[in-house]
Amino acid sequence: MSKLSYKGIIIGSISDIILTNLFTIPLLIYVIYHMGSTELPTADALLKELKDNSFYNTIAFLIGSVCSIIGGYIAARIAKSNELLNGTLASFLCVGMGIYSILSGTSKYTLTIHLLIVLLTIALSFLGGYLRFRQTKNSKI
Repeated sequence: MSKLSYKGIIIGSISDIILTNLFTIPLLIYVIYHMGSTELPTADALLKELKDNSFYNTIAFLIGSVCSIIGGYIAARIAKSNELLNGTLASFLCVGMGIYSILSGTSKYTLTIHLLIVLLTIALSFLGGYLRFRQTKNSKI
């Protein structure tokens, strides 16, 4: 039977979310600064700007992708076994939020694009687990 590390999966998944948010804060500040207003924008104005800002969306997507790899790596490192499975399962919070976004109608993407992003999140978490697997495999040589 495969050994799941619930601790690793949860910590890896939370790390993904926290790191993504921490690293996108400076980007968010940049977007607010470049909106051209001398006052803080309203929530609605900011959300509209973020949806329409391709620079923000591209950089935020890249940051989120790297953080998904890190989350999978953290889960696999904590697990110390079955790195691929534990790393992949660390995507559960991101996948859950993606599915919620689709079902609630709050997604800014088409259904196809959003489903591809959800699948990519799973693949990136797997990659994090794979990197840890390769690291432990190479250290045993």
